[in-house]
This record gives sequence, C-alpha cells and structure tokens, in this order.
Amino acid sequence: MALMSELKKQMQSKNLDELIELLCKPDEDLRFSQFVDLSSMPEAPLLKTEFTGRPLMHAKLVRRMIAPMVLEKIGPARFLDDSRILKAVDNQAMLPRITYLYPQMVDMNKVMTEFVAARGPLPPAKRILAFGLGGSASGPLLAREIIQNQGYSVPFDIHTSYPERFHGIDADTMVVACSYSGNTEEILHAFDYAQRRTKNLLMLARGGELGKLRDEYPFIEIPESDIVMPRESIGYWLTAFLFIVSSLGIAKRDDGTIFRFDISEVEAIQPQLDEIDKACAGETPFAENPAKQYATYFLYGTSSGEPSPEIGWQHPREPVFLLDGADRAIGKRLANQFGETVEHPMTLLMFAEDAHNEIESAATIMLEDQLYEGPRRRSYILISGRPYEASNAKHEENRAVQRIEATLDVLFNQHGVDFLRIETEGSSLLERKLSLLKLLDYSRFYTSILLGTNPLWIVFMDMMKKVTAKIPGTADRELLRLLAEDGKFPISKEDALADEEVKNSFPALRRTILDRLINQGYLTAEGEMLSLSDKGKEFVG
Repeated sequence: MALMSELKKQMQSKNLDELIELLCKPDEDLRFSQFVDLSSMPEAPLLKTEFTGRPLMHAKLVRRMIAPMVLEKIGPARFLDDSRILKAVDNQAMLPRITYLYPQMVDMNKVMTEFVAARGPLPPAKRILAFGLGGSASGPLLAREIIQNQGYSVPFDIHTSYPERFHGIDADTMVVACSYSGNTEEILHAFDYAQRRTKNLLMLARGGELGKLRDEYPFIEIPESDIVMPRESIGYWLTAFLFIVSSLGIAKRDDGTIFRFDISEVEAIQPQLDEIDKACAGETPFAENPAKQYATYFLYGTSSGEPSPEIGWQHPREPVFLLDGADRAIGKRLANQFGETVEHPMTLLMFAEDAHNEIESAATIMLEDQLYEGPRRRSYILISGRPYEASNAKHEENRAVQRIEATLDVLFNQHGVDFLRIETEGSSLLERKLSLLKLLDYSRFYTSILLGTNPLWIVFMDMMKKVTAKIPGTADRELLRLLAEDGKFPISKEDALADEEVKNSFPALRRTILDRLINQGYLTAEGEMLSLSDKGKEFVG
C-alpha cells in the first residue's frame, strides 16, 4: 500500500546513525504524520479507526520496519548488545521483570501459608477446577504438569472459556477463580456460574470485583508488585496451585505416595535461577548470552551475531518448536507469548499427538526449503525440560525419547537441515522446568526486540476488552428480568446491587452488568433512581 511503501522508501534513504536515532525515539515521535502527508494517502480513512489511530500502533509499525534495516547493517550481536536500542524498544522495562519468578514464588508461599493459618485448612475436595485466561491460566497449567511429570495422578482441570461450555461442578469440586485484575469478564461469569453449584470456592486476584467479595467468599490476594501484565505473574499462580494441590492431598502415585510441596525446594534452586538471570541479562554480551543467540536462531536460523549478507534479515523465518507432550504447559506459554508480544507466526508441534498430523506439513515445507533457492521459511527448535527423569514410568520415557530422536534424524539429519536444541540441566524436575521457563522468557523477549516490537503492550486486545465490555449478554438480560418482573423499578443503583435475588445470582458480575446496562441505555437515570428504558423493555422481551 502507498503509505508503507513511502515510509519504507524514506527509511531506506537514511544512513545507519539516522535509522538508530529513529528506532530510539519515543513512541509519540513516531506517528505516521511525522513522516508523510496522510491526507494524500489512500489509506487515510483506515487510519481513523480506534485501533489504527493509536500512536502506539504507529510507533510499533515504524519500529518493525526500521529494525530489520538496522539488523542488516550491524548484525544481531551489536543490535541486542546496544543498551539504547534495548531501552527504546522495551520502553516499559519488561526485561528486569523476568527476574521476578523466584521472589514471586517465595512471596506467594507466604501468602498461602498465612491464609491457611488465619482461616484453617482448605476445605476437603476430590477435584480442582481452575478458571483462568492467558497469564492467569499459565500457572495452574504448569503446576499440574510439574506434578504429573513426577508420576502423580491429579484430578485437576483448567478451564479457559465461558462457563456455559463446561458442565462438571459438584460438591466435591473446589473451584478456583483466577484473575490478576479481579475484573476479567469470563472469570466473573465463571464465579457466578460456579457459586450456584458448589460452596467450595476460592478466589485468587489482586482485587477488582472479585476482591469486593472477600467478606463473603474465601479470597487470596496476589501480592502487590510493579508488574503490568498478568503474564508477568506466573510465579504467583504456580506457587498457589502447588500449595493448593499439596494441601488437599489429592495427587497420588500408584504406590500411594501423596504429592507435597515445600518452598525449600524452590529456595534450593535459587542459585541456578540467578545464574540464568545473569547469563541472559541485557548487559551480558551476545557471545556469552544464550537467550540472545536463541532469539537470533528463532528468526534467522543462525546463532551467529555477525551481519552476514547470506541471511535474509528483511525476511525473518517462522520458528517451528518441537516439544514432548509432557512439556505442553511450557509450549502453551511460549505460543501465547509469541502471539501476544512477539507478534510473529510460529508453529508448535507436540509429540506424540502432532507427530501424527502437523508434522506432515512441517516435513513438506522443510523439503521445499531445501530444494528451492532463496531464504528459508522456517527454523526448527527442539525444546526439552527432560520431563521424564523424575517419573516412575521409564518405559514411556524411553519410547517418547526414541520417537522424538527418530523423527529428528529422518526429518533433519538425513536431509542436512540444521536445528537447535534447547535442553535444561538440573538435578530435579522442578529445577529443569523453572530453568526452561526462564530461558524461554528471555529468548522470547530478545525475539521481540529483534523485530522492533515492544514486548509488553497489547494494543488491539486492550481496545477489544473495552469494545466487548459494551456488549450485553444473557446474564444482563437475566439480571434485568429479576428487577423488572418483580416490579422493582424505579430503583436506586445501591438498592439494585443489594437486592437479594440479584446478589445471589450474580455476586461477582452484578456491578459490571448494571454499569453496562446504564451506559448502553437499557436503564435510564432520573436523579438517583433507575428506570427501565424502551430499549431495556425490548431487550427483556
């Protein structure tokens, strides 16, 4: 399109110093209008939407155009070792917060211990059902995986959608609602859905709407910190669920051994986690920094930091990550972060499930890459936390490893295709999992930087949360009917929130719903009193 072509022409005319200067400018100085006359561009109407009109989007697209140009001239080593570039692209300081994993786990263990000391043991349950999305779901997924990888069977489900799609809550189920903000709409829906079916409820959040229910339902407050996005809080969620499963005693091996969690296991591996932080820090040079090298391989199929003309710097590859199914939670987190913060396509292949289907397309594209001229389209990475070494199922371990190695040999070795191995060391499964988690978080961060992408902000989803918050649903209609059918209008907002039927049916959602009904014109306000509008009457039916 004309706009991006004109921008690219301008950028290509600049020298290296000018490009770096532009790359390092603040977001507000990278608006499209500062480079071209938008009124003369056919794309001008497109740039007037709420999404495309945001300065953050302009800055993101400009940096993503400039970054490969700079990379082509100086190579990834100078690019990633340049503190000015790192600070400019990571202008919300995501990098230092990757170090928070260990302190988060220690702090959350203290919170959980104090919660049990104050309220008594968690109520008995035979099964856990956690509701969470994105970063709030990563922790419980990883906790379950760590427990299962050690040979324990644990009745523990994680649900990541609206609750109406799930039917399986009974009196023996402990439902845990996870929302960092405490305001995630899907989780508020889930809580209201669950509280009608069981009294065994637990809330994990910083505050928000869930926090307002702390006097009525068990509430565990996530410790205060300077993190910005829920994906930064995995240490809190992971520890909470290791603690919960351990306290309930519901994870067992065939020999009757019950899983128990002790924070001393985490404390014992702190030195190893600190070593990873040191090795992957921004000030650690490329030649000594595995995460910087891995990020370069993800996008360009090389771990060299030099600006080789043979590398298609303007055409980053799609990384294909191969993982054992026992590392699924690690893979899920990586996929989420690639979509959310790297903003670059990737493929995740899990053994043995995906070896039966997606591996076919991987093999075909691999062969095409080898036979055609031009830059390769994909790079291949094997990721392993060596999940089976603590398991009592040695026959499964051997078979899984055999299948992976055989696939790598036939697919890559026999066809002369390079691939990268990322395998973590450690004497315990917990050490290997947490080490892999950290190493991939750092690698993902540097991948974002290579692309010129801010590794924190999610512009489109922030906007869509506001859009979807305006859309009334079934719960809105039900709440409105509760008030309308009993002739409770006109009614004050405070009385509507305190109405017993409303409160019992929608303990978590009622404030959100009522505000939406008012803002969207289903309820009209006359002074302090609310009345049902014509639009509201039509909506109720």
